[in-house]
Amino acid sequence: MKALSHKLLAFVSASLLISATPGTAVAQSSLLGSSIRDEQQSKIQASETPSADNDFYPSDHRDTASPQVVDGPFAQWGIPTPPGAEGYEVNQATNEELNPQGLKEWHPTTNPNSEVIPGQMRSDREEIPAGFDKTEADMAEIREAQLANPDTPTLNAQPGCKVYWPSPFEVCGLIKEKYDKVGGPTSFLLLPKSNELTNPDGIGKRSEFVNGYIYWHPKTGAHTVSLPAAKVWERHGWEKGFLGYPTTSDMALGNQWFKQDFQGGHVYTHNALPATQASIQGAIYDKWQSMGAQNSELGYPISDELTTPDGVGRYNVFEGGMIYWTPQHGAHPVMDPVLLDWSAAGYEKSSYGFPIGDPKEEEDFVSQNFEGGTLKSIKREGLPGGSLIGVTPYLEFSSPALAAEFFDRVEAGLEELPLEDAISLQAAGKRYGPCELSLDNPHNRKSSDFKAVGFKPHTKCKEKVLSVTHVNTLRYKYYAWWKKAPDLRGGTDNKPYYKFDKKENLPHRYTSREVEQDCVGDVETSFIGVTEGTIVTSTGTYYARAYSNPARVECKIPGNL
Repeated sequence: MKALSHKLLAFVSASLLISATPGTAVAQSSLLGSSIRDEQQSKIQASETPSADNDFYPSDHRDTASPQVVDGPFAQWGIPTPPGAEGYEVNQATNEELNPQGLKEWHPTTNPNSEVIPGQMRSDREEIPAGFDKTEADMAEIREAQLANPDTPTLNAQPGCKVYWPSPFEVCGLIKEKYDKVGGPTSFLLLPKSNELTNPDGIGKRSEFVNGYIYWHPKTGAHTVSLPAAKVWERHGWEKGFLGYPTTSDMALGNQWFKQDFQGGHVYTHNALPATQASIQGAIYDKWQSMGAQNSELGYPISDELTTPDGVGRYNVFEGGMIYWTPQHGAHPVMDPVLLDWSAAGYEKSSYGFPIGDPKEEEDFVSQNFEGGTLKSIKREGLPGGSLIGVTPYLEFSSPALAAEFFDRVEAGLEELPLEDAISLQAAGKRYGPCELSLDNPHNRKSSDFKAVGFKPHTKCKEKVLSVTHVNTLRYKYYAWWKKAPDLRGGTDNKPYYKFDKKENLPHRYTSREVEQDCVGDVETSFIGVTEGTIVTSTGTYYARAYSNPARVECKIPGNL
Protein backbone atom coordinates (compact mmCIF):
# COMPACT_ATOMS: atom_id res chain seq x y z
CA MET A 1 0.00 0.00 0.00
CA LYS A 2 1.27 3.41 -0.89
CA ALA A 3 0.15 6.70 0.57
CA LEU A 4 -0.27 9.09 -2.32
CA SER A 5 -1.61 12.05 -0.36
CA HIS A 6 -2.06 13.00 3.26
CA LYS A 7 -4.61 10.73 4.96
CA LEU A 8 -5.09 8.84 1.68
CA LEU A 9 -4.19 5.32 0.73
CA ALA A 10 -4.21 5.38 -3.05
CA PHE A 11 -4.48 1.96 -4.58
CA VAL A 12 -3.63 2.15 -8.26
CA SER A 13 -5.32 -0.40 -10.49
CA ALA A 14 -4.02 -0.88 -14.01
CA SER A 15 -7.05 -2.93 -14.99
CA LEU A 16 -8.38 -2.28 -18.47
CA LEU A 17 -11.28 -3.49 -20.57
CA ILE A 18 -9.60 -4.94 -23.64
CA SER A 19 -11.50 -4.34 -26.87
CA ALA A 20 -11.89 -6.84 -29.67
CA THR A 21 -9.60 -4.76 -31.87
CA PRO A 22 -5.95 -5.85 -31.49
CA GLY A 23 -3.82 -3.23 -29.80
CA THR A 24 -6.79 -1.25 -28.50
CA ALA A 25 -7.47 -0.92 -24.78
CA VAL A 26 -10.49 0.91 -23.40
CA ALA A 27 -9.99 2.37 -19.93
CA GLN A 28 -12.71 1.33 -17.55
CA SER A 29 -13.36 4.96 -16.83
CA SER A 30 -15.21 5.10 -20.14
CA LEU A 31 -17.90 3.09 -18.39
CA LEU A 32 -17.23 4.05 -14.79
CA GLY A 33 -16.98 7.81 -14.87
CA SER A 34 -19.84 9.75 -13.37
CA SER A 35 -19.36 12.98 -15.32
CA ILE A 36 -20.57 14.41 -18.66
CA ARG A 37 -18.43 13.19 -21.56
CA ASP A 38 -17.40 13.57 -25.18
CA GLU A 39 -18.87 16.51 -27.03
CA GLN A 40 -20.97 17.51 -24.02
CA GLN A 41 -17.81 18.45 -22.16
CA SER A 42 -17.23 21.44 -24.42
CA LYS A 43 -20.61 22.84 -23.35
CA ILE A 44 -19.87 22.83 -19.62
CA GLN A 45 -19.43 26.29 -18.19
CA ALA A 46 -16.60 26.94 -15.74
CA SER A 47 -19.06 27.46 -12.90
CA GLU A 48 -20.79 24.09 -13.36
CA THR A 49 -20.08 20.94 -11.42
CA PRO A 50 -19.87 17.67 -13.40
CA SER A 51 -23.04 15.66 -12.92
CA ALA A 52 -23.34 11.98 -12.11
CA ASP A 53 -25.66 10.76 -14.84
CA ASN A 54 -24.52 7.28 -15.86
CA ASP A 55 -26.85 4.53 -14.77
CA PHE A 56 -24.53 1.55 -14.42
CA TYR A 57 -21.12 0.45 -13.24
CA PRO A 58 -19.92 -2.90 -14.57
CA SER A 59 -19.21 -5.42 -11.83
CA ASP A 60 -16.09 -6.69 -13.55
CA HIS A 61 -14.20 -3.53 -12.62
CA ARG A 62 -11.21 -4.91 -10.75
CA ASP A 63 -9.71 -3.07 -7.83
CA THR A 64 -7.42 -3.79 -4.94
CA ALA A 65 -8.68 -4.31 -1.41
CA SER A 66 -10.76 -1.58 0.07
CA PRO A 67 -8.28 0.75 1.78
CA GLN A 68 -8.35 1.51 5.45
CA VAL A 69 -5.91 3.88 7.07
CA VAL A 70 -4.35 1.75 9.79
CA ASP A 71 -1.39 2.08 12.07
CA GLY A 72 0.36 -0.19 14.54
CA PRO A 73 2.77 -3.12 14.13
CA PHE A 74 0.91 -4.71 11.20
CA ALA A 75 0.10 -1.54 9.26
CA GLN A 76 2.41 -2.46 6.36
CA TRP A 77 0.12 -5.40 5.64
CA GLY A 78 -3.09 -3.37 6.09
CA ILE A 79 -4.08 -5.27 9.24
CA PRO A 80 -5.50 -3.19 12.13
CA THR A 81 -3.91 -3.82 15.51
CA PRO A 82 -5.64 -6.54 17.57
CA PRO A 83 -6.43 -5.68 21.22
CA GLY A 84 -3.32 -6.01 23.37
CA ALA A 85 -0.84 -6.14 20.48
CA GLU A 86 -0.14 -2.41 20.29
CA GLY A 87 3.47 -2.80 21.44
CA TYR A 88 4.32 -5.91 19.45
CA GLU A 89 7.52 -5.77 17.36
CA VAL A 90 7.50 -7.71 14.10
CA ASN A 91 11.25 -7.16 13.66
CA GLN A 92 13.92 -7.13 16.36
CA ALA A 93 16.92 -7.71 14.09
CA THR A 94 19.37 -5.07 12.87
CA ASN A 95 20.27 -4.62 9.20
CA GLU A 96 23.61 -6.34 9.84
CA GLU A 97 21.86 -9.31 11.44
CA LEU A 98 19.47 -9.57 8.50
CA ASN A 99 22.33 -9.61 5.99
CA PRO A 100 25.13 -11.74 7.48
CA GLN A 101 28.28 -12.04 5.40
CA GLY A 102 31.02 -14.66 5.60
CA LEU A 103 34.62 -14.21 4.51
CA LYS A 104 35.18 -14.25 0.76
CA GLU A 105 38.04 -16.71 1.23
CA TRP A 106 39.54 -18.59 4.14
CA HIS A 107 42.29 -21.18 4.60
CA PRO A 108 44.14 -22.62 7.60
CA THR A 109 47.48 -21.09 8.51
CA THR A 110 50.36 -22.68 6.59
CA ASN A 111 53.14 -23.81 8.97
CA PRO A 112 51.72 -22.01 12.00
CA ASN A 113 54.17 -20.77 14.64
CA SER A 114 53.91 -22.31 18.11
CA GLU A 115 55.01 -19.05 19.72
CA VAL A 116 54.93 -15.38 18.89
CA ILE A 117 57.82 -14.44 16.61
CA PRO A 118 57.76 -10.70 15.85
CA GLY A 119 57.44 -9.97 12.16
CA GLN A 120 56.90 -13.62 11.24
CA MET A 121 53.29 -14.21 12.29
CA ARG A 122 50.42 -14.59 9.83
CA SER A 123 49.02 -11.35 11.22
CA ASP A 124 52.19 -9.62 9.97
CA ARG A 125 51.54 -10.81 6.42
CA GLU A 126 47.75 -10.68 6.06
CA GLU A 127 45.00 -8.25 6.91
CA ILE A 128 43.10 -9.37 9.99
CA PRO A 129 39.33 -9.67 9.41
CA ALA A 130 37.19 -7.11 11.22
CA GLY A 131 36.22 -7.95 14.78
CA PHE A 132 39.55 -9.48 15.80
CA ASP A 133 42.87 -7.92 16.77
CA LYS A 134 46.52 -8.96 16.38
CA THR A 135 46.73 -10.49 19.84
CA GLU A 136 43.75 -12.77 19.13
CA ALA A 137 45.09 -13.63 15.68
CA ASP A 138 48.49 -14.61 17.10
CA MET A 139 46.82 -16.70 19.82
CA ALA A 140 44.81 -18.47 17.10
CA GLU A 141 47.97 -19.25 15.11
CA ILE A 142 49.72 -20.68 18.18
CA ARG A 143 46.67 -22.82 18.98
CA GLU A 144 46.60 -24.07 15.38
CA ALA A 145 50.20 -25.24 15.81
CA GLN A 146 49.42 -26.95 19.12
CA LEU A 147 46.38 -28.78 17.76
CA ALA A 148 48.36 -29.95 14.74
CA ASN A 149 51.24 -31.31 16.86
CA PRO A 150 50.69 -34.94 17.94
CA ASP A 151 53.39 -34.58 20.60
CA THR A 152 51.28 -32.13 22.65
CA PRO A 153 48.07 -34.09 23.33
CA THR A 154 47.50 -32.60 26.76
CA LEU A 155 46.90 -29.24 25.16
CA ASN A 156 43.86 -30.61 23.33
CA ALA A 157 40.77 -29.67 25.33
CA GLN A 158 38.95 -32.55 23.59
CA PRO A 159 39.49 -34.59 20.44
CA GLY A 160 38.35 -33.34 17.05
CA CYS A 161 38.78 -29.62 17.74
CA LYS A 162 39.92 -26.90 15.38
CA VAL A 163 40.78 -23.21 15.49
CA TYR A 164 39.81 -20.90 12.61
CA TRP A 165 42.29 -18.03 12.29
CA PRO A 166 42.08 -15.22 13.41
CA SER A 167 39.57 -16.45 16.03
CA PRO A 168 41.34 -18.14 18.96
CA PHE A 169 38.25 -20.17 19.96
CA GLU A 170 37.98 -23.91 19.39
CA VAL A 171 35.13 -25.60 17.53
CA CYS A 172 34.83 -29.31 18.30
CA GLY A 173 33.16 -32.61 17.48
CA LEU A 174 29.79 -32.71 15.71
CA ILE A 175 29.47 -28.94 15.98
CA LYS A 176 32.76 -28.61 14.07
CA GLU A 177 31.51 -31.08 11.45
CA LYS A 178 28.39 -28.98 10.95
CA TYR A 179 30.40 -25.75 10.78
CA ASP A 180 32.73 -27.17 8.14
CA LYS A 181 29.77 -28.56 6.17
CA VAL A 182 28.06 -25.18 5.86
CA GLY A 183 31.29 -23.47 4.78
CA GLY A 184 33.10 -22.55 7.99
CA PRO A 185 34.25 -18.91 8.05
CA THR A 186 32.90 -18.37 4.51
CA SER A 187 29.37 -19.27 5.67
CA PHE A 188 26.87 -16.78 7.09
CA LEU A 189 28.09 -17.75 10.58
CA LEU A 190 31.48 -16.10 9.90
CA LEU A 191 33.99 -16.84 12.71
CA PRO A 192 33.68 -18.43 16.17
CA LYS A 193 33.38 -16.14 19.18
CA SER A 194 33.30 -18.77 21.94
CA ASN A 195 34.64 -22.19 22.78
CA GLU A 196 32.15 -25.05 22.97
CA LEU A 197 29.74 -24.36 25.85
CA THR A 198 27.43 -26.61 27.86
CA ASN A 199 23.79 -25.55 27.97
CA PRO A 200 21.90 -25.07 31.27
CA ASP A 201 20.31 -28.53 30.98
CA GLY A 202 23.77 -30.08 31.32
CA ILE A 203 23.24 -32.14 28.16
CA GLY A 204 23.20 -29.93 25.09
CA LYS A 205 26.22 -28.11 23.67
CA ARG A 206 26.61 -24.95 21.63
CA SER A 207 29.22 -22.82 19.94
CA GLU A 208 28.62 -19.13 19.37
CA PHE A 209 29.66 -17.40 16.15
CA VAL A 210 29.70 -13.80 14.99
CA ASN A 211 26.46 -14.25 13.03
CA GLY A 212 24.71 -17.08 14.83
CA TYR A 213 25.00 -20.35 16.70
CA ILE A 214 25.35 -24.08 16.28
CA TYR A 215 23.42 -26.09 18.88
CA TRP A 216 23.81 -29.82 19.50
CA HIS A 217 21.75 -32.28 21.52
CA PRO A 218 21.96 -36.09 21.40
CA LYS A 219 18.27 -36.33 20.42
CA THR A 220 18.28 -33.65 17.72
CA GLY A 221 21.84 -33.40 16.36
CA ALA A 222 23.78 -30.27 15.42
CA HIS A 223 22.00 -27.37 13.71
CA THR A 224 22.79 -23.77 12.82
CA VAL A 225 20.64 -20.95 14.20
CA SER A 226 20.73 -17.52 12.52
CA LEU A 227 20.56 -14.34 14.57
CA PRO A 228 17.05 -13.42 13.30
CA ALA A 229 15.75 -16.88 14.27
CA ALA A 230 17.56 -16.59 17.59
CA LYS A 231 15.56 -13.43 18.36
CA VAL A 232 12.39 -15.54 18.42
CA TRP A 233 14.01 -18.44 20.26
CA GLU A 234 15.46 -16.14 22.92
CA ARG A 235 12.17 -14.41 23.73
CA HIS A 236 10.59 -17.84 24.26
CA GLY A 237 13.30 -19.01 26.67
CA TRP A 238 15.85 -20.66 24.37
CA GLU A 239 15.93 -24.47 24.68
CA LYS A 240 14.25 -24.31 28.10
CA GLY A 241 11.12 -22.77 26.54
CA PHE A 242 8.32 -24.48 24.63
CA LEU A 243 10.31 -24.47 21.38
CA GLY A 244 13.00 -26.76 22.82
CA TYR A 245 16.01 -27.55 20.63
CA PRO A 246 16.19 -27.00 16.86
CA THR A 247 15.56 -30.11 14.80
CA THR A 248 16.67 -28.55 11.49
CA SER A 249 18.91 -25.71 10.40
CA ASP A 250 17.53 -22.67 8.55
CA MET A 251 15.83 -23.70 5.31
CA ALA A 252 15.61 -21.14 2.50
CA LEU A 253 12.08 -20.86 1.05
CA GLY A 254 12.73 -18.13 -1.52
CA ASN A 255 12.38 -14.33 -1.51
CA GLN A 256 14.51 -14.13 1.64
CA TRP A 257 12.09 -16.24 3.67
CA PHE A 258 13.55 -18.90 5.97
CA LYS A 259 12.04 -21.65 8.09
CA GLN A 260 13.50 -23.53 11.05
CA ASP A 261 11.85 -26.42 12.87
CA PHE A 262 12.14 -26.89 16.63
CA GLN A 263 10.94 -29.63 18.95
CA GLY A 264 7.93 -27.55 19.99
CA GLY A 265 7.19 -25.39 16.97
CA HIS A 266 8.50 -23.53 13.95
CA VAL A 267 10.23 -20.20 13.32
CA TYR A 268 9.79 -18.18 10.11
CA THR A 269 11.99 -15.20 9.33
CA HIS A 270 12.02 -12.69 6.49
CA ASN A 271 15.43 -11.13 5.97
CA ALA A 272 14.28 -8.45 3.52
CA LEU A 273 11.91 -5.53 3.98
CA PRO A 274 9.53 -5.70 5.67
CA ALA A 275 11.64 -7.86 7.99
CA THR A 276 9.83 -10.19 10.37
CA GLN A 277 10.56 -12.99 12.83
CA ALA A 278 7.73 -15.19 14.08
CA SER A 279 7.00 -18.51 15.75
CA ILE A 280 3.99 -20.72 15.07
CA GLN A 281 2.92 -24.01 16.59
CA GLY A 282 0.12 -26.35 17.51
CA ALA A 283 -3.42 -26.15 16.15
CA ILE A 284 -2.84 -22.81 14.43
CA TYR A 285 0.14 -24.25 12.54
CA ASP A 286 -1.87 -27.33 11.58
CA LYS A 287 -4.74 -25.16 10.29
CA TRP A 288 -2.34 -23.02 8.28
CA GLN A 289 -0.73 -26.12 6.77
CA SER A 290 -4.14 -27.51 5.82
CA MET A 291 -4.87 -24.29 3.89
CA GLY A 292 -1.63 -24.49 1.90
CA ALA A 293 0.76 -22.77 4.34
CA GLN A 294 2.64 -19.86 2.72
CA ASN A 295 1.03 -20.62 -0.64
CA SER A 296 -2.42 -19.88 0.78
CA GLU A 297 -4.15 -16.48 0.92
CA LEU A 298 -2.62 -16.00 4.35
CA GLY A 299 0.99 -16.04 3.18
CA TYR A 300 3.69 -16.24 5.86
CA PRO A 301 3.28 -15.68 9.62
CA ILE A 302 4.48 -12.26 10.76
CA SER A 303 3.78 -12.60 14.49
CA ASP A 304 4.29 -15.15 17.22
CA GLU A 305 1.28 -16.93 18.63
CA LEU A 306 -0.26 -14.21 20.78
CA THR A 307 -2.82 -14.39 23.58
CA THR A 308 -6.04 -12.36 23.54
CA PRO A 309 -6.58 -10.01 26.51
CA ASP A 310 -9.15 -12.35 28.08
CA GLY A 311 -6.54 -15.11 28.26
CA VAL A 312 -8.77 -17.50 26.32
CA GLY A 313 -7.91 -17.10 22.66
CA ARG A 314 -4.69 -17.48 20.73
CA TYR A 315 -3.84 -16.08 17.31
CA ASN A 316 -1.10 -15.56 14.75
CA VAL A 317 -1.00 -12.64 12.33
CA PHE A 318 -0.05 -13.47 8.74
CA GLU A 319 0.72 -11.37 5.68
CA GLY A 320 -2.84 -11.82 4.46
CA GLY A 321 -4.91 -12.21 7.61
CA MET A 322 -5.08 -14.06 10.91
CA ILE A 323 -5.86 -17.44 12.44
CA TYR A 324 -7.68 -17.45 15.78
CA TRP A 325 -7.95 -20.44 18.12
CA THR A 326 -10.11 -21.03 21.18
CA PRO A 327 -10.51 -24.27 23.16
CA GLN A 328 -14.25 -24.22 22.45
CA HIS A 329 -14.17 -23.62 18.69
CA GLY A 330 -10.71 -24.59 17.42
CA ALA A 331 -8.67 -22.70 14.83
CA HIS A 332 -10.25 -20.58 12.08
CA PRO A 333 -8.79 -18.08 9.60
CA VAL A 334 -10.12 -14.52 9.37
CA MET A 335 -9.21 -12.64 6.20
CA ASP A 336 -10.26 -9.64 4.13
CA PRO A 337 -13.01 -8.53 3.74
CA VAL A 338 -14.39 -10.04 6.97
CA LEU A 339 -11.21 -9.14 8.87
CA LEU A 340 -11.56 -5.43 8.12
CA ASP A 341 -15.17 -5.36 9.27
CA TRP A 342 -14.54 -7.52 12.34
CA SER A 343 -11.53 -5.43 13.36
CA ALA A 344 -13.52 -2.21 12.88
CA ALA A 345 -16.10 -3.61 15.32
CA GLY A 346 -13.40 -4.38 17.91
CA TYR A 347 -12.16 -7.89 17.10
CA GLU A 348 -13.16 -10.52 19.71
CA LYS A 349 -14.08 -7.74 22.16
CA SER A 350 -17.00 -6.80 19.92
CA SER A 351 -20.44 -8.36 20.07
CA TYR A 352 -19.30 -10.83 17.43
CA GLY A 353 -16.81 -12.52 19.77
CA PHE A 354 -14.49 -15.22 18.41
CA PRO A 355 -14.85 -16.97 15.04
CA ILE A 356 -16.52 -20.37 15.23
CA GLY A 357 -16.25 -21.30 11.55
CA ASP A 358 -14.19 -20.67 8.43
CA PRO A 359 -15.16 -17.94 5.92
CA LYS A 360 -17.55 -18.91 3.13
CA GLU A 361 -17.56 -17.21 -0.26
CA GLU A 362 -20.90 -16.31 -1.81
CA GLU A 363 -21.75 -14.40 -4.97
CA ASP A 364 -20.75 -10.91 -3.92
CA PHE A 365 -19.85 -11.24 -0.26
CA VAL A 366 -18.01 -13.43 2.23
CA SER A 367 -19.78 -14.69 5.34
CA GLN A 368 -18.28 -16.07 8.54
CA ASN A 369 -19.90 -17.33 11.71
CA PHE A 370 -18.85 -15.83 15.03
CA GLU A 371 -20.01 -16.51 18.58
CA GLY A 372 -22.34 -13.51 18.37
CA GLY A 373 -23.71 -14.11 14.89
CA THR A 374 -22.81 -14.15 11.21
CA LEU A 375 -20.75 -11.36 9.68
CA LYS A 376 -21.32 -10.72 5.97
CA SER A 377 -18.75 -8.57 4.21
CA ILE A 378 -18.81 -7.34 0.64
CA LYS A 379 -16.05 -8.63 -1.58
CA ARG A 380 -13.67 -5.83 -2.46
CA GLU A 381 -13.25 -7.05 -6.03
CA GLY A 382 -15.60 -5.53 -8.57
CA LEU A 383 -16.08 -2.23 -6.75
CA PRO A 384 -16.14 1.10 -8.57
CA GLY A 385 -14.03 3.97 -7.32
CA GLY A 386 -10.49 2.61 -7.49
CA SER A 387 -8.12 4.71 -5.40
CA LEU A 388 -10.86 7.32 -4.83
CA ILE A 389 -12.37 5.15 -2.09
CA GLY A 390 -11.65 6.98 1.14
CA VAL A 391 -10.38 10.51 1.71
CA THR A 392 -9.43 12.46 -1.42
CA PRO A 393 -7.90 15.92 -1.78
CA TYR A 394 -9.30 18.87 -3.70
CA LEU A 395 -7.17 19.76 -6.75
CA GLU A 396 -7.24 22.89 -8.89
CA PHE A 397 -8.48 22.59 -12.49
CA SER A 398 -9.41 25.24 -15.03
CA SER A 399 -12.76 23.58 -15.79
CA PRO A 400 -15.10 20.85 -14.52
CA ALA A 401 -14.48 18.86 -17.71
CA LEU A 402 -10.74 18.66 -17.08
CA ALA A 403 -11.39 17.70 -13.48
CA ALA A 404 -13.76 14.92 -14.57
CA GLU A 405 -11.25 13.62 -17.11
CA PHE A 406 -8.49 13.48 -14.50
CA PHE A 407 -10.59 11.68 -11.86
CA ASP A 408 -11.81 9.22 -14.51
CA ARG A 409 -8.18 8.34 -15.18
CA VAL A 410 -7.51 7.90 -11.47
CA GLU A 411 -10.44 5.49 -11.21
CA ALA A 412 -9.11 3.45 -14.12
CA GLY A 413 -5.63 3.24 -12.64
CA LEU A 414 -4.12 5.36 -15.42
CA GLU A 415 -3.21 8.23 -13.10
CA GLU A 416 -2.29 8.70 -9.47
CA LEU A 417 -3.43 11.31 -7.03
CA PRO A 418 -0.23 13.28 -6.51
CA LEU A 419 1.54 14.15 -3.32
CA GLU A 420 1.28 17.83 -2.54
CA ASP A 421 4.81 18.46 -3.80
CA ALA A 422 4.74 15.87 -6.60
CA ILE A 423 4.29 16.12 -10.34
CA SER A 424 2.46 13.35 -12.18
CA LEU A 425 1.08 13.26 -15.72
CA GLN A 426 -2.06 15.37 -15.97
CA ALA A 427 -1.69 16.48 -12.35
CA ALA A 428 1.59 18.22 -13.14
CA GLY A 429 1.66 21.68 -11.64
CA LYS A 430 -1.76 21.41 -10.03
CA ARG A 431 -2.29 22.99 -6.66
CA TYR A 432 -3.91 21.37 -3.68
CA GLY A 433 -6.89 23.16 -2.24
CA PRO A 434 -7.23 23.73 1.50
CA CYS A 435 -9.85 20.96 1.80
CA GLU A 436 -10.39 17.22 1.52
CA LEU A 437 -13.50 15.18 0.72
CA SER A 438 -14.69 12.07 2.57
CA LEU A 439 -17.92 10.07 2.81
CA ASP A 440 -19.64 8.17 5.57
CA ASN A 441 -20.65 4.65 4.57
CA PRO A 442 -24.28 4.20 3.43
CA HIS A 443 -26.59 3.28 6.31
CA ASN A 444 -30.28 3.13 7.21
CA ARG A 445 -31.83 6.53 7.93
CA LYS A 446 -34.99 7.07 9.99
CA SER A 447 -35.53 10.76 9.43
CA SER A 448 -38.98 10.26 7.91
CA ASP A 449 -41.99 7.97 8.17
CA PHE A 450 -40.45 5.76 5.53
CA LYS A 451 -37.30 3.70 5.92
CA ALA A 452 -34.46 5.19 3.90
CA VAL A 453 -30.81 4.62 3.12
CA GLY A 454 -28.32 7.46 2.84
CA PHE A 455 -24.83 8.77 3.50
CA LYS A 456 -23.12 12.01 4.46
CA PRO A 457 -20.32 13.61 2.43
CA HIS A 458 -17.94 15.90 4.33
CA THR A 459 -15.67 18.60 2.98
CA LYS A 460 -13.17 19.50 5.70
CA CYS A 461 -10.99 22.57 5.28
CA LYS A 462 -8.06 24.33 6.89
CA GLU A 463 -9.75 27.65 6.24
CA LYS A 464 -13.24 28.91 5.50
CA VAL A 465 -13.99 28.92 1.76
CA LEU A 466 -16.30 31.04 -0.40
CA SER A 467 -18.56 28.19 -1.52
CA VAL A 468 -18.93 24.40 -1.39
CA THR A 469 -21.03 22.21 -3.70
CA HIS A 470 -21.63 18.48 -3.33
CA VAL A 471 -23.14 16.50 -6.23
CA ASN A 472 -24.16 13.15 -4.76
CA THR A 473 -25.06 9.76 -6.21
CA LEU A 474 -26.07 6.55 -4.45
CA ARG A 475 -25.20 3.33 -6.29
CA TYR A 476 -26.66 -0.08 -5.45
CA LYS A 477 -25.76 -3.57 -6.63
CA TYR A 478 -28.40 -5.00 -8.97
CA TYR A 479 -27.32 -8.39 -10.31
CA ALA A 480 -24.09 -7.67 -12.21
CA TRP A 481 -24.40 -3.87 -12.17
CA TRP A 482 -23.94 -0.91 -9.86
CA LYS A 483 -27.10 1.05 -10.61
CA LYS A 484 -27.99 4.64 -9.66
CA ALA A 485 -30.70 5.06 -7.01
CA PRO A 486 -33.64 6.70 -8.84
CA ASP A 487 -35.09 9.11 -6.27
CA LEU A 488 -32.16 10.40 -4.24
CA ARG A 489 -32.92 13.47 -2.15
CA GLY A 490 -30.03 15.88 -1.73
CA GLY A 491 -28.46 14.98 -5.06
CA THR A 492 -27.06 18.50 -5.39
CA ASP A 493 -26.27 20.51 -2.28
CA ASN A 494 -25.02 24.06 -2.86
CA LYS A 495 -25.06 25.00 0.82
CA PRO A 496 -23.85 22.14 3.00
CA TYR A 497 -24.23 22.50 6.76
CA TYR A 498 -21.23 24.39 8.18
CA LYS A 499 -19.58 23.66 11.51
CA PHE A 500 -16.37 24.98 13.07
CA ASP A 501 -14.40 22.88 15.55
CA LYS A 502 -11.10 24.37 16.67
CA LYS A 503 -10.03 21.01 18.14
CA GLU A 504 -9.86 19.37 14.70
CA ASN A 505 -6.88 19.52 12.36
CA LEU A 506 -9.27 20.66 9.61
CA PRO A 507 -11.67 22.77 11.68
CA HIS A 508 -14.06 23.97 8.94
CA ARG A 509 -16.53 21.21 8.06
CA TYR A 510 -19.22 21.32 5.36
CA THR A 511 -21.64 18.35 5.54
CA SER A 512 -24.57 17.35 3.33
CA ARG A 513 -27.01 15.89 5.85
CA GLU A 514 -30.07 14.95 3.77
CA VAL A 515 -28.70 12.63 1.09
CA GLU A 516 -31.10 9.69 1.15
CA GLN A 517 -33.21 7.28 -0.87
CA ASP A 518 -36.53 5.83 0.34
CA CYS A 519 -36.84 2.05 0.62
CA VAL A 520 -39.91 0.05 -0.37
CA GLY A 521 -39.03 -3.12 1.52
CA ASP A 522 -36.40 -4.99 3.49
CA VAL A 523 -34.00 -6.64 1.05
CA GLU A 524 -30.31 -6.79 1.88
CA THR A 525 -28.62 -4.65 -0.77
CA SER A 526 -25.06 -3.43 -1.36
CA PHE A 527 -24.65 0.35 -1.58
CA ILE A 528 -21.83 2.78 -2.39
CA GLY A 529 -21.99 6.56 -2.05
CA VAL A 530 -20.34 8.85 -4.62
CA THR A 531 -19.75 12.59 -4.27
CA GLU A 532 -18.18 15.12 -6.61
CA GLY A 533 -17.20 18.26 -4.74
CA THR A 534 -16.34 21.78 -5.85
CA ILE A 535 -14.91 24.50 -3.63
CA VAL A 536 -14.28 28.11 -4.52
CA THR A 537 -11.66 30.15 -2.68
CA SER A 538 -10.14 33.55 -3.25
CA THR A 539 -7.31 31.86 -5.16
CA GLY A 540 -9.21 29.47 -7.44
CA THR A 541 -11.68 26.62 -7.96
CA TYR A 542 -10.86 23.11 -6.78
CA TYR A 543 -12.47 19.73 -7.44
CA ALA A 544 -12.60 16.31 -5.78
CA ARG A 545 -14.35 12.98 -6.27
CA ALA A 546 -14.73 10.39 -3.52
CA TYR A 547 -16.39 7.02 -3.00
CA SER A 548 -17.56 5.51 0.26
CA ASN A 549 -16.66 2.02 1.32
CA PRO A 550 -19.40 -0.45 0.35
CA ALA A 551 -22.10 -1.32 2.88
CA ARG A 552 -24.87 -3.92 2.99
CA VAL A 553 -28.15 -2.37 4.13
CA GLU A 554 -31.70 -3.71 4.50
CA CYS A 555 -33.37 -1.65 1.77
CA LYS A 556 -35.32 -2.57 -1.35
CA ILE A 557 -35.00 0.09 -4.07
CA PRO A 558 -38.18 1.09 -5.99
CA GLY A 559 -38.58 -0.60 -9.36
CA ASN A 560 -36.38 -3.62 -8.56
CA LEU A 561 -37.86 -6.95 -7.54
